[in-house]
Amino acid sequence: MAAYSALLSECGRSRNWAQAWWLLAEMRRSRVRMDIVDCSAAIGACAGDGRHWQLSLALLFQSLRGQPLKANVVSFGAAAAALERGRQWVLALQLLGLMRAEALSPDAMTFHALVRACSKENEWKQAWALLTDMRSARLRPHLIAHNAALGACVAAHLWVQALAHLARWRQEAQVRPDAVTFNSVMAACAASHCWQQALALLREQRLAQLQPDVAAYGATLEAAAGAGLWELSLFVFQEMRFENIAVPDQLAFGAAIRAFGLRGALRWREAMVLLSDMASQSLHPDLATVVAAAAACEGAGHAPSTLLLDGIRRRIARRCDRLGGTPRLLHIRGFEGFSEEGASAQRVLHRRAL
Repeated sequence: MAAYSALLSECGRSRNWAQAWWLLAEMRRSRVRMDIVDCSAAIGACAGDGRHWQLSLALLFQSLRGQPLKANVVSFGAAAAALERGRQWVLALQLLGLMRAEALSPDAMTFHALVRACSKENEWKQAWALLTDMRSARLRPHLIAHNAALGACVAAHLWVQALAHLARWRQEAQVRPDAVTFNSVMAACAASHCWQQALALLREQRLAQLQPDVAAYGATLEAAAGAGLWELSLFVFQEMRFENIAVPDQLAFGAAIRAFGLRGALRWREAMVLLSDMASQSLHPDLATVVAAAAACEGAGHAPSTLLLDGIRRRIARRCDRLGGTPRLLHIRGFEGFSEEGASAQRVLHRRAL
């Protein structure tokens, strides 16, 4: 009995579902009685990467039949983790109801698994409701749970809700937000071009003694560029680069170059310098970035170089190859995520008679 229990416990830690299932079969053949600790370990082993969540539920329901097994908080928590990894948020919430029907109070680990399950499917309202349930149960949500709920807001571009959640979180002063927290909220702000909020959060990171990273600066750059504020984009990019705060990545370079391509910026030299800097760092600009650089040149009355126009054509060809179209069908077929920048690229090329 002890040997089987030890082996099942090891299977639970290593997520070895096949070995755990074999051990359970051996226990039945040997008429060794399995207790709830063994069952919970087997449920955890089947959680793994989420592909065998059905096995976890089967074992849990077996334990709900009564003696000699009786499901407990640990077994429910292990099943919740399996459903989270299997991206089964509806079943995860049903599991919570079943747990309460069994007069069991979910622990923090179970709640965290449920929050992550909802967040992975962008069910932000459900994730928030679970955090509220945790507070009602006098359980303290972990940093990971807060960040997961914020991540669901980011995926849905809900910057107002993300800011509200962050404000409430900070009022509670129980768990301190980290850089991931700030970056998530800033990403939501960037998606809606809310540059004031993104810039304020960038400054708040420093006040909280958190060093903003390239993701934080990139989100601020995206927000500023999206709002048409090329001067702010230039300031933020220079701060990031020349104060050695963070090394710009492809997204940061792209946002800055797109800002220089805005109407009225007339910053074609800066755009071309940044393109050159990207090449020197082995960073490859996407189509939108190259088109923005060409637009910056045209806006200042300078014809884009042949090299730049060739870059646009190559990127159009690659995109069309992937989508199964031709350059002449860029915005006719309505390729998702491509029509706007494709049309911009066509306008540049047509003006240059290419």
